[in-house]
Amino acid sequence: MTVNPPCDPRPPRDPADRAQDRSTDLQAQIDRLGQFNLDIAHDLNGPLGSIGLLAALAEQQLDRGDLEQVRLSLRRIAGQARDSQTTLDALLCLSGALGAAPRHLDTDLGAVAQAASEAAALAVGTAHPGAALPGVVVEPLGRAQTDPGLLHTVLVNLIGNALKFNQGRPDVRVVVRREPDACDRVALVVSDNGVGFDATPAGATQVPSERAEPGAMLPGEGRGLGIVRRAVAHLGGTVELQSRPGQGTAVRFTLGRD
Repeated sequence: MTVNPPCDPRPPRDPADRAQDRSTDLQAQIDRLGQFNLDIAHDLNGPLGSIGLLAALAEQQLDRGDLEQVRLSLRRIAGQARDSQTTLDALLCLSGALGAAPRHLDTDLGAVAQAASEAAALAVGTAHPGAALPGVVVEPLGRAQTDPGLLHTVLVNLIGNALKFNQGRPDVRVVVRREPDACDRVALVVSDNGVGFDATPAGATQVPSERAEPGAMLPGEGRGLGIVRRAVAHLGGTVELQSRPGQGTAVRFTLGRD
């Protein structure tokens, strides 16, 4: 005995509506791909530039016969290559490509912050050779369950911004710290006592030009802070920014519950 499936009471959809749905889905995929391409260009520019500079430096050191310095440069090149892979994995996670999803690993937050600080300083120093950069202080941060790759990407962008916009001001200090949170979340803050900017909507046009690139999450924010917001959202957290001209900038973000 053959049992016929129940009839679908809904009327058949108009072919034009189905075509519109497919067109909308395709456009969304194209937009995500464009976002991913811009993110890659932004976040890999620093590590790849640093690798090129360090390779040229190692060649000069080799010509001088300074093998110890060559070894040091090669170790730094290897570190930048690892940072590039970490960044690529994080951006793939943000794009949703290959089914990538945030990991939840027991993470030494201080170690991630220290590595991000060194990567950011090297990238900014490569882009602005000879410029005096502020010092970075990483306070004790403890441990937490989070995705270390996404956290690394967040911190490289935040510390890198603080260094880039305060270059030539060695009196400025950038601090990475952990602070209590009323909702029992892991809360980290990257702050500086540097130039600052008008963070109100009315002051968006006064933000340095690097912070006003296409694709930013909010008016006046650059691609780096847009990446930060999306990465923190993937980690289940939120981002708050406070800044005033001449009084520095502080970015507070959470990672979810401790």
